[in-house]
This record gives sequence, structure tokens and C-alpha cells, in this order.
Amino acid sequence: MAKNILLLTGSGIYGALGNYIDAFEKEFLKLGYNTLVIDVEKPDYLEQYRWVVEHCPIYAVVDCQGVWDEIECESDIPGDAVKLHYFCDHPLYHFERLARTGADEVIVNIDREHVRYLRQYYPQFVRTAFIPLAGCGADRLIPYGERETDVLFTGSYWLPETPAWEAGRDFGDKLKAAICRRMLECSAKTIEQALREELERMQVTLSSREFTGLLSELKDVESYVRRVNRDRVIRCLLAAGIRVSVYGAGWEDLQCEGRENLTMLDGNAEAARRALGHAKIALNVMPGFKAGFQERIAAAMLSGAVAVTDVSSYIEEEFCDGNDIVLYRLEELEKLPQKIESLLRNPEEAERIAEAGRRKALESHTWEQRVRQMAALIEQYHGTEEMSAERDCSGAADAPNGDMPVCGQRLEIKNERERVSYSMWRISTALSREVNGLKELYNSGYAEAGDAVAFLEKLRAWQDEMNGLCGRRFFSGDNLSLFSGTLSGMLQTGEGFEQAILLLLMTADSLLVRMEERVRAAELEEMLLGETAFYDMRNHEELLAKHMLHKYGGSEDPGHRLWMESVRESGRVRSYPQQLYDKYEGIAADIRYDNERGMLYVMHHEKRIYYPDTYTPEEVYAEYCFCCMEQDEDSPHRYLDERFRVEEGTVVIDAGTAEGNFALAIVGQVKKLYLVECDAKWIPALEATFAPWREKVTIVEKMLGDRADETHTTIDEIAAGETIDIIKMDVEGAEAAALAGAAKTLRQNPAIRCVIATYHAKGMEERVMQYLREQDFRTETTEGYLCYRNESEALWDMELRHALVRAQKI
Repeated sequence: MAKNILLLTGSGIYGALGNYIDAFEKEFLKLGYNTLVIDVEKPDYLEQYRWVVEHCPIYAVVDCQGVWDEIECESDIPGDAVKLHYFCDHPLYHFERLARTGADEVIVNIDREHVRYLRQYYPQFVRTAFIPLAGCGADRLIPYGERETDVLFTGSYWLPETPAWEAGRDFGDKLKAAICRRMLECSAKTIEQALREELERMQVTLSSREFTGLLSELKDVESYVRRVNRDRVIRCLLAAGIRVSVYGAGWEDLQCEGRENLTMLDGNAEAARRALGHAKIALNVMPGFKAGFQERIAAAMLSGAVAVTDVSSYIEEEFCDGNDIVLYRLEELEKLPQKIESLLRNPEEAERIAEAGRRKALESHTWEQRVRQMAALIEQYHGTEEMSAERDCSGAADAPNGDMPVCGQRLEIKNERERVSYSMWRISTALSREVNGLKELYNSGYAEAGDAVAFLEKLRAWQDEMNGLCGRRFFSGDNLSLFSGTLSGMLQTGEGFEQAILLLLMTADSLLVRMEERVRAAELEEMLLGETAFYDMRNHEELLAKHMLHKYGGSEDPGHRLWMESVRESGRVRSYPQQLYDKYEGIAADIRYDNERGMLYVMHHEKRIYYPDTYTPEEVYAEYCFCCMEQDEDSPHRYLDERFRVEEGTVVIDAGTAEGNFALAIVGQVKKLYLVECDAKWIPALEATFAPWREKVTIVEKMLGDRADETHTTIDEIAAGETIDIIKMDVEGAEAAALAGAAKTLRQNPAIRCVIATYHAKGMEERVMQYLREQDFRTETTEGYLCYRNESEALWDMELRHALVRAQKI
């Protein structure tokens, strides 16, 4: 019986993640597994995932770069399914993701040093393994003696400008500069080794959590070292007069001696792969993998080119310099031009090395071998014996045991809620991707007749699907067959395939225009019929803007007019008017790191606002700017103003505290402050923020509502008969229930005042105001409006709402 493997895909740089998953799927099918593929970048990926959970028993989940973490869903696959993550970068890039990864999940690394790093600093992960990258070579290999490209490098270029930390004076800048120097001086040194050495020099001791957190802040150092090494290698060859052809972005920024020897080629990743079959030498610069392999090396070897690369300990163990590979060292870069020139002068010797490298790669470095190793891991964790904590799976692996079919099947994932507009958009997106890919191949000179045939087959399949869904076609009548016949005749002439591809591209461009018109028409029709939820809309931003302009465009309300001015100028609908976002774009924020607590904080009016230890500086900055904007004097979400203030000696309940910006603003003048927050991630941060006032601050880690139990509380339970002066409440739509749980407190405090968020749900403003008036309160709303982007609401229900209701006991 076949076993079902769920593969999660995305794009990544140059579509690398998608290419990896495509390769995984092909090999899993050959091993007899069934496969299901979900693209987490597609808008309906959660619907597909829910369908899979409900209808398909999953044996294992496999992803690249931990994209499994993107799925936030109340449904989950069975606990016995193996979750295998193939991490293609240093774990420092996955610091936040690793904090959310289960201890029983399998983490596969492409570098032995990465495995050692996890073993040392993440001992909870006992299921780690080393499986290096592999590659896919060109399908068409030109005989070595007929190859026209001397040296080919596939990859982008970033000018390694002097980093800001070189001129910095604070601890962080000096640390980055020192680590960068250590790594550039010794190419075999990992970034964690450089950090450890520098901390030892400074006599600084960190816990594992502190060390990994600090290392995660050094991504820019690791990236800069990569850029410098790539820049040095290419400059060295160009200055020596060696012609180098490159695929990738950014090469126009390289200005150096010998620049005339650089040839920039146009094309996508597929064009670059095909170009390897025309190259004599394929150059590689290792991207920081000190004990790993590189896809670029395997692809070069499989394409019959001589792979020339700098060293790693794994490469030196696996290959023989001068036999099946040519190695150089970054510390001896001056020798590289001589090695290249020797290969170009001795084509027979170069061809011998290329052929030996190809045999070696076919034997040990294809995705077939790598997926067999993954399958062995999956079977072992489903099977009888526990593996050792660290597993090196780089060698050959046996095929999975058991009664497996000769070949598995790709299972169709159904989205039972998929509407015609989405189906057409999905087909249109696929058509656009194929058109762009074919254009890239044509422009690069590597298009082949088979590309046109494959494109026609996909066009026919999409038309059949679209016809079955809604009776619509790309071509009327039997014109697709006639068009196919015309193209087939052109292709059969041999030299006519280029004209056939041009005709196909021109026709496809016109089809795309019509498809876009049909998608928009279908969406509008579904919206008018009340069939499409907001999150189903493919062009929802444009449609939402049109909806708001239609609904409020003629309003005389100053708040509405401000909003419509914003929508007309920006063409989009955000939570607040665009003018407010513009006011806070790029504001300064003093973000610092607390080594003792292991958390980032912002200095705000000479007080510290701490953030969860999983937050990156970018996340802290975004959150801080948004909170400042919310409390701007022109914001509809401003809790306090000149008439509604917190007086000295008051007792305040802040329900829905989050980072605590409201509470921090008033903590100096209050007598007592209760912070109610149910999200556990904020509790340590709140404890740190309010540590200076712990004698008058009480943190309540419960959900606020109309009942009190182990996980819920009420205002009445918190107050417990104490005089309460102010209640601030922003509890994500639970305000009505929370007010019901405050009935006694509202009755017993004659001077109590409230400020309540009312924007989370349609009609909440009216419900809150009516309830408070019944309790003898005078109520008013704050000025202005916001648009709450609730994805569960249909687009036509989206509206501008007052953010807050302020109330004073009469």
C-alpha cells in the first residue's frame, strides 16, 4: 500500500525552493510514495491543507526552509506523521522558526557544521541529519570540444560596500566588525566559531539561548562575507584576462579592472541550467558552507563541465582535486587564474576531469540519492528503531523497506470552496509563469522545439479544465486544434521552431489579457451575488478600494472625506488613512538588546518597552511604529486626549495590554494598575517593562470575558470590590462579553470612566454604547474612522468604523 507524502513548496531565490520540491516529488514517486503538493504562497493553501487533513492519511510532511511554519491552522495532521524540514541555510536564519519547531520533528541540514551547531545549542532536537545539496544538469550536453563558453558562473552579484558597522562605535558594531575580520582572514571559520572566539577575547559568557539570539543578529555579517568572497573571485579572474560569463542580477554594478572580460547573459534559472551544457568550466564560490556541498557544483558536473570551486571539508573528503574536480583556496586566490588557464590550454585534460566528475555526480550527488536518504529517515522514524542524535546521511541509502508500489501517484488536492474566479486566476497565473519562462528561454537562445510542444500541451489541459469549470475557452470552437496544427507544421521544418515559439508567445500574450479581464469580471459577479468572501478575492485591494469609494465617496462626513482622499491618492485601503502611515514612515527608534533578559526593547520617553524574545529588530521596529501611530493625536484609536485623561492616584484596568504602551504612558501617576493579557508571548516582556513599578502593577494572564475559571477572568473578579477609576479595553472583539463580566464594577463605582475598542465586529459600537447607557453612562465615539481588515468578512460588508467609545458615569 502506498504512503502519502505531503510536500510544502514556495518560491525562494530564483524559484529554488520550488525546484527542490519538484525534484523531491519526482524521486518520492519513483520510490513508490504518493505525493500531495501545497504551495504555501498560494492564497488558498489553508483550504487545501484542511482538505488534505480531512481526506488523506499523511505518512510524512516534507518541506524546504521550514515553510511548514507558515501554516497556522486549527486542523493538524496525525501525530505519528513524520515532519521533515530540509534547511538550506545556516540555522541562524531560522532562529524564530526553530523556537516554534517541535522536538520530535526531523531537521535535515546541508552542512555538517550546521548539525553540530544544532547539537550544541538546541539539544532538544534529537532528530537531526546531514544530507547535502544535489543538482540537476543540463538535458542537452554539447561535446566538450565544441563548447563555446569558457567560464560560466550562475548567481547574482551584490556590491560589497563598506558596511555601517565599520564606522560604528557601540558594542554591536565593534562585534560585527571583529567577526567579519576573523571570517575573512580564515575562510574555513564558521560564523559561530568567530563569535565564540570574540566573546572569549572579551571575557563575555552567554547562555545557549543568548548565544543563538545574538548569532541571529549577525545575518548581515554572514551575508557580507559571502558578497566579499564572490566579488574577490570574479575580480581576480577578470583582472587576469579570463573571460567569464554570468547569469544573475546585479552584475552591472561590478566595475573593476578587466571589466571587458565579463559577459552578462539574460535568462532565468532554467536558461542558466541549459547554459551549463555549453560551458567548459563552471565556477563556484561556496556560500558559507564550511562542511557542505553546493547545488552549483553538482549541476556543473552533471552537465559535463569542469567544476571549479573553493574548498569545504566535505568536498575534500568526497572528491579528488585534479581528478574529478578542481579546487582553490580563498587564501591563495592568486593561484586560481593559473588553474583556469591550464584547463583552457589543455582541453583533453579538462574533458577527462569533467567526465570523471560527471560519473561521480551520477553515482552519488543527484536528487535521487538525496531523496532515498530522506526516505530512509522517514521510514526509520515510523519504524522500529530510534536513530542516533546526529545522523550523517550523506552516503548511499537503501530504498525504503516494505511492500511499496513500483511507482506512486500524485494525488489531486481539491478545494471544495474554490470559485470560478479563483480557478480562472489560478490558470491565468500558471499561464503567465509559463509565458515568462518561455520568453526567457527564447531570449537566452536556449529555447528548443520541445518547449513549444510542452507549452501547447499545458495550454490544452488548461482549456479543458476551464471548459469543465465554467464553459469558457481560450479559443472558440476547434481553433485550438487548428492553431496546434499550424505550430506542429512549423516545428517539423526543423529551423522553423523559433518562428513557432514567437507565434506561440504573441498568441499567449493576447490570451493573458483576455484572462485578466475574465478573472475581474467573474470576481465582480461573485461579489454582487454575495458568493465571495474577502480572502477569496484575487484582486481584493482594487475591488475594496472601489467598494469604499462607492460607499463613502459622496459623504459629507469629514472623517469619510479624509479617508476617500487617502484611497483616491494611494489606490488602496489600509487600516488607517494613508496620511497617518506617511507621518510615521522612517521614524527613529532607539532599539537595544538586554543581554540579561535576552529581549529587545525600545527606549520610549525614557522608559523601556520590551518585546517577546522571538522578535527580530525589524519586527520590533514595525510594532513600535504602529503603536506610536495608533496613539497619534490625529488617530481614531487614541485612548486619551485633553478631556479624557488619567489623574493622579487613580486605579486603572488595562484589558488587552499587548506591549503595554498605554499602561506605560500612565504608570507614573496611577495608584494601582492591572494589566490583563491572555497572549503568553507578551507576559515575560510585560514583566520586564513594568519591573520598576512592580509594587503597583499586577499582571493577569487570562482571557477576559463574562465568566471566571482557570483560563478566563472577569473585570468583577479582578476588581474584587476595589474602587476602579478607569477601564481601558481592547480585547479583539470580546468587548461585549467583557462588559457583561464588569456589571458589578460598573454599578459600584460612581465616577468610573471607560474607553472601549468597538471596531473588531460589525455592530459592536451600537451594542457597547447601548449597554453603557443602560448602566447610566454618557457615551461618545472618538473622531475619525479606521477600516478593520477582518478576513472572515465579505468584501461588501467592509466598512469604516469608529475605533473607540469613551464613557463617563453620569
